[in-house]
Parts: sequence; structure tokens; C-alpha cells
Amino acid sequence: MVIKKTNETERRPNRFNRESSFSKTVSEFDSKMIDLARVTRVPAGGQHMRFRAVVVVGNKMGKVGVGVSKGLDVQSAVEKSTRQAKKNMITVPIVDDTIPHEVSAKYGPARILLKPQRKGRGLVAGGTVRYICLL
Repeated sequence: MVIKKTNETERRPNRFNRESSFSKTVSEFDSKMIDLARVTRVPAGGQHMRFRAVVVVGNKMGKVGVGVSKGLDVQSAVEKSTRQAKKNMITVPIVDDTIPHEVSAKYGPARILLKPQRKGRGLVAGGTVRYICLL
């Protein structure tokens, strides 16, 4: 019969040591906050302020999602919109580091036109479309 002595470090983890039970999860997606706005609703009692966040999430390999959400503070709005962006992911076909064909769309007064990349030009876009295409 072998009796093994245990010292303090070999015992079960301490229930008060929170680091061992809660580990941060490393996300496979990169995120970028596109817009953060303070929005106000004015009922009879006074102003109710909230924050609206727009977040783009992508893995830089063809999956991208956009989320828009409101919260009572900035952190909750960003977390909610990031969760929503991960739910609303789409897959964009990528051939030779570019899209395979031309795509155009119109929504309200906005028009967008995406063309395949020409050799040596790189990404030619500005503002919000640039972040979405990068992710």
C-alpha cells in the first residue's frame, strides 16, 4: 500500500479563487464599433436617455455580421449589439482575395456598388463600407 502525501497546491481548486472557474473565452471574430449615439425619448415625465451602438463582427475569411442595439449604458449597448451581430452572420464568397462578381444594392436614398478588386489597387472604400469589407 502506497500513501501519497498531498500538499496544498495539489488539492482541488479553492472555491474563492475565481480565476480558475471563470476563464475568458477567446473569440474567433474581430469586432469594430461603427457608431455610438445617445438617443432620447421624451415622455410627459421627462427625458429618458439610452445609447445605441452599431457593431460589425467578422473573421476576415468571409463571415461578417452587423448588429444594432440600445442599452441604458454604453457597455450594455455594445455587448448587446455584438451578440446580435454574431447571430446575424452572413457568408461572403471570396475568390482570389476578392468577391467573384459585381454587386449593387439600393436602400432608401443610399446606393452601394461593390466591384471585384483590380490588380494593385487594394481596397478602395471609405467609412463604414471599408470596415465591413476588412472584417
